[in-house]
Amino acid sequence: MPNGISGVITGAAKLYFLFGSFEVICTASEECKDPIRSLPIALVLCIVIYAVFSAIMAMCLTLIVPWKNINEFSPIPDAFLQHGDTFPSYLSTVGVLLGILGCGLTSYYGATRLAYSIALDKLIFSFLAYLSSNKVPVISVVIIGIISFILAVFIPLESLIDLLNIGSISCYIAVSALVVILRYRPIEENFIFFQLPDSKELKSKKSNEEPVIGGTLKTQFECFSCLRSKKPGRVVVISLIMYILCCLCFSIVVFHTEINDVFSMLLIAVFALGAVVSVAIICMHHQNDDEPPYKVPCVPFVPTLSILCNMSLLVNIPSKSFYRFFIWILIGLVIYFSYGYRHSTTADVQNDTKPDRSPLLKDIDENIDFGSTQMVVLGAPQNTNNKG
Repeated sequence: MPNGISGVITGAAKLYFLFGSFEVICTASEECKDPIRSLPIALVLCIVIYAVFSAIMAMCLTLIVPWKNINEFSPIPDAFLQHGDTFPSYLSTVGVLLGILGCGLTSYYGATRLAYSIALDKLIFSFLAYLSSNKVPVISVVIIGIISFILAVFIPLESLIDLLNIGSISCYIAVSALVVILRYRPIEENFIFFQLPDSKELKSKKSNEEPVIGGTLKTQFECFSCLRSKKPGRVVVISLIMYILCCLCFSIVVFHTEINDVFSMLLIAVFALGAVVSVAIICMHHQNDDEPPYKVPCVPFVPTLSILCNMSLLVNIPSKSFYRFFIWILIGLVIYFSYGYRHSTTADVQNDTKPDRSPLLKDIDENIDFGSTQMVVLGAPQNTNNKG
């Protein structure tokens, strides 16, 4: 590695947006018959296939020309031109343009569906959820298109890429944290995301055991009275916040300071110890007994490792891009507290709600099994008289 591990991580943070297109799979979950089973499979296949092809392309590029001679603005076409191959250069240029167009349309589709879903819950202006006769959110399509055009014209490409990377990495950190939170709290508190079947009782897998309440302290650790809480899961949330802060400080010290002095090494040791202790406290609590069709394995280790990796990438993004990101966050908070907080329908969801159909599914046959995976789509219209 010519630039060391720091250069690899900085480059990965810069190109993180290349993996952002698979998010469209999640935003299209309302149009999926069996989302809880098919979405994880689709996501894993998409990421693995894309990673393999990207690695192959990078290896081929470095075999054509030395890494020092790669043109950062037009790497593949320029690599062929350095060897006098004109036709492959033109062909690869056309492929790059088609790839950019495809990625743009994919992200455009995902953004319109995301705006539709949020507007359906009235977290943003509800007129964005309007559907045409062809079940297309036309208002979302038009407004998102206008905003995208304005951003593309007036904001430099490098700044847009950094904003996209910050947003994507922040979302993945939030998702990893939510996996831990949902696993370490009582099942009945997760009804907003999953509807419990009528036949399922909150019992342990073995009939001779006491029911396990997620987020409560394990019996062998009850001697640590300071870790007890009246509300199950509260200590886990606090420990998770401390872990995220320790990962942030640890990454900043490692990648942005000289670690050849005693003070830096001491800071690294303190933050690493704080992260380890936070994970240990989380492991001292019970997980709930919920058994959805797909569960993230090795919780809390896989989510916490994901948070650490994403935090390492986040701190390697130029600091000036965070100012623009915080402006976007401020705009979103203003919209939420001025409109979404007072109009949101999320708080009205009850345990017995189950959507019969998705508004985006046009055919009757496609709506028969909608919701059969116990997934509750917030804000979907209820129709108890029509089961397809």
